[in-house]
Amino acid sequence: MKIIETFVKEYKDIHSKVTEFGNSIDEQIKYAKSILTKSEFYPSQTLTSVLNKLSIRAKEPMKVAVTGQFSSGKSTFLNALISKDILPTGVTPVTSKVNFIKYGDEYKLEIHFNDGRVEFHPVQNLQNFTDQRHSIEDIKYLTLYIPHDTLKDITFVDTPGLNSQSIQDTKTTLNVLKDVDGIIWLTLIDNAGKLSEEKALNRLLKNSNIKSLCVLNQKDRFDEKDVNKTISYIKDKFTGFFDEVVAISAKSALNARKDDKQQMIQEKVKELSSAFEKELQQHLHEDLSFFKKNFAEFKKEVDDILNIDFSKNLQLLEASNITRVIDFIDKEIRPYASRAKEKSIKKDLVEICNILTEQYKIIITVFDKLLAILTNYHKELDTYFNLPKQKYAKELYLIYSELEKIITLISNEIYSNLKTTTRYRYQEKKGSLLSKSSIEKIPYDFPWFDSENIYKNLFYDDEKIEKLLKKVLKDLKESEQNAKKEIEHLYTKLENSVKSWQELYELTSKNREIASDREFANLRRFVSKVYENILKDFVLSYTDTISKLEHDFGYIQGALEFNYQNATKTTVAFFKRRIYESVSFFEEDPINFTIYKPGDKEITEQVKIHFSFSKLDNLIKSKRNFLYKSFEGLQQEFKKILSKKELFLQEKKDIYFRKIQTLDSLADKLKNSSEK
Repeated sequence: MKIIETFVKEYKDIHSKVTEFGNSIDEQIKYAKSILTKSEFYPSQTLTSVLNKLSIRAKEPMKVAVTGQFSSGKSTFLNALISKDILPTGVTPVTSKVNFIKYGDEYKLEIHFNDGRVEFHPVQNLQNFTDQRHSIEDIKYLTLYIPHDTLKDITFVDTPGLNSQSIQDTKTTLNVLKDVDGIIWLTLIDNAGKLSEEKALNRLLKNSNIKSLCVLNQKDRFDEKDVNKTISYIKDKFTGFFDEVVAISAKSALNARKDDKQQMIQEKVKELSSAFEKELQQHLHEDLSFFKKNFAEFKKEVDDILNIDFSKNLQLLEASNITRVIDFIDKEIRPYASRAKEKSIKKDLVEICNILTEQYKIIITVFDKLLAILTNYHKELDTYFNLPKQKYAKELYLIYSELEKIITLISNEIYSNLKTTTRYRYQEKKGSLLSKSSIEKIPYDFPWFDSENIYKNLFYDDEKIEKLLKKVLKDLKESEQNAKKEIEHLYTKLENSVKSWQELYELTSKNREIASDREFANLRRFVSKVYENILKDFVLSYTDTISKLEHDFGYIQGALEFNYQNATKTTVAFFKRRIYESVSFFEEDPINFTIYKPGDKEITEQVKIHFSFSKLDNLIKSKRNFLYKSFEGLQQEFKKILSKKELFLQEKKDIYFRKIQTLDSLADKLKNSSEK
C-alpha cells in the first residue's frame, strides 16, 4: 500500500500543473519543468533528463571534493571524516577513479562502467576497483554508500591526485571539480607551497567562486611553531585561493573517530536490525522469544561501549584538529553551497532557455530564408512578367500583319475576278395607233465572279495562300513554344531558388543535445516536402495557364487551316447571291432597282467576316491580346499564391517567436529571482 501511495504522490508531483513561480528553488524548478515540458515544446528525452537531474540536484546533499596531489593522505582524511577505515590507503596513487561517498542505509559499493553497466559489490572489494595497479580501465566511477549521519547532508568526492602519472586521472579530477559545492585541498605540511602545487591550484582554484579550504596534513610530525609558520606561508603565497588554512593529523583523527561512541552504537543497532530481519523470515508464526538471546547480546555490547573510557580519543581528536575542518564545512561551505547551488541551478535553467531559444532561432532562420525568396520574387514579379507581355504583343502583331496579307490577297483575287458580261432583259413595248405592241430586248451589264480562276490562282497554281499560311502557322507554333517556355521559366526562377534553399536545409539538425528532436524532424519534413508546401500551387497555376494557351493557339491554328478556303468560297457565294437577288429585283423593276456590284472594301470586309477575323482580331491584334491576358492572369494568380504562402510562413515563424517569448519570460523570472 505504501508503494502505491508513494507512486501516486510522485506522479502528482511530476504531472501537477504549476501556475506560480514560487520562492524556493524546488518550486522554481517545478515551474520551469511545467513550462519546458509542455507538449507544444516537444521536449527531448535529454531535456527531460536534464530537468530531472536538476530536480534531484536541488534535493541532493552538497558535494565537497577532497583533492590534492597524490600520497597526501586523502583517503586517510576521508576515513577520518566518515569515522570508518574503509577507503584504501597506500604510498602509490591508489585512487585512480572518482569515488562518490554518499549516505546509505547499509554499506554498499556501486560500480559504474563506461558501457553503462552498473554492479554492486561489498565495500571490502573497494580496493580492487580503485587501485590503478589493477586493470580498471573500463570503470567510469564508483559510489560508496555508508550509513553515517554526516553523509545525509554532505556527499564527499574522492578524486585521483592532480600530479598522478596518468594524464587521464588529472583530466577526470578537473572535470569532476566543475560540479562541486566546496573543495578541500589536502597537502602534506612539509610539501606545501611547491611549484607543482602552485600550477595545479592555478588550474583548479584561480577565479573560482566556490569555498575552498587548504588542509595541511601530518601536523603531528612538527612542533606548533613550525606548523604556524607553514600556515602563515601558505596564506601569503596562495592569497585568493583559499578561504582558510588548517593543519591537521588525519591519522590521529581517524584513530580517534573510528572508535567514536555514537558511531559504534549505531553500527551495533544496524547489526541487530539486520539479524532480526533475517531470523524473522524463519520464525514468522512465532512470538519474539526467538530473538531474546540476540537482544541480550546486543544490550551487553552497547553497555560495554558506553563503559569504555573515550577520554584519550577526545584528546586525540582535539589534537588532530579535524573539528576545524568539520566546522568550516558546517559554517562556511554549507550556507554558501546552498546559495551557490540555487544560483547554479537557476543559471543552468537560464542556459537551457537560451539554448532552446538559439535552436528555435535556427528554425526561424530556415523559414526566414524561404520567406525572403518568396518576398524577393514577389517584388520582382511585375518586372518578370512585363517583359514577356511586351515581347509577345509585338510577335502577335507581326503574325496579325501576315494574316492581313492573306486577307488582302484573297480579297484582291476575288475583286480582280469580278467581271462584267452583257445580259438581256425583255420588256413589252406599247404600240401606237398605227402599230401593234411588241417585246423589246434590252441589254444590261451583269457582274459575275470567275470562281474557277479565283480558286485556281489562290489554291492550286502557285499556292500563294498555302505558303503564307504555313509561315503564319509556323510563327504561331514558335510563339506558342516560346510562350510556354517563358511561362515555365517564370516558374523555374522561383523553383530554382526554392530548390537551392531545400538542398541547404534538408539535413538541418539540432546542434545541442537538449533541443527538441521532433521540432527539427518536423522542420526537415517541411523542407523535404517544400514542393507540396510551397511550389505545388504555382505548378498547378502555370500548367493551367499553359493548357489555356494551347487551347487558344489550337483555336487560331484550326481557324486558319480550315477556314481560308471555306471563307473564300463562302465570300464568293455571298456576293453571287447578292448579285442574283439584285438582278431579280432589277429585271422586275429596273426603274426602282439597280444591279448590285460589290466594291473591294466590301469584299475585304466579307472575307474577314467569313474568316471569323473579328475573333482573331480580338485574340491577336488588341493590346490585351490572349497572350497578354494569359501572362497577366498568371501574374495575378502568382501574386495571390505568394501572399498566401508568405502569410503561411509568417504564421510558422510566429509559432516559434511565441515559444521564444515564453522562454525569455521564464529566463527573466529566473534571473530576477537570483538578483533578489
